[in-house]
Amino acid sequence: MGPARGGRHGSGPKTFARYLRLCARMAGVTDSIELEDAVDLASMMVAAGRVPHPSAWVDGLVAARQESLIEGFF
Repeated sequence: MGPARGGRHGSGPKTFARYLRLCARMAGVTDSIELEDAVDLASMMVAAGRVPHPSAWVDGLVAARQESLIEGFF
């Protein structure tokens, strides 16, 4: 998992909704789908080894937040 990209060319902060949207795009889904379907699709892609488990995405978010809070002390 790479760092969250920001700035002019960045695509915004990492969120679970973004994770689901990117999983759907990787599967070729370009139309809107129901949330339950997006979660199921992501689960299938994780099982197939096509995308990282969402916990890796969330762990990255937590680590980045903790790092920013620690830096705020100094």
